[in-house]
Amino acid sequence: MQQYFPGWEIFIDGNNTSVIVSNYLFMSAMVEKGNHTITFVYKNEKVKIAFYISAVMFILCLVFSLATTLKQQK
Repeated sequence: MQQYFPGWEIFIDGNNTSVIVSNYLFMSAMVEKGNHTITFVYKNEKVKIAFYISAVMFILCLVFSLATTLKQQK
């Protein structure tokens, strides 16, 4: 069981289907009888933006640290 949170998409056999909130908490989807491939995908733009900001800041910290170390060695 997967807890519902906005940003989740459900694909059944490659086709996007609507997310149903069941028992006020969990995600579910209507699936016909038989074998199916069900994929849950989480897409959230805020998380993606936060990742890119963190990556840029990490690189800037590395560059600043390297520059400071090289300056002290001279």
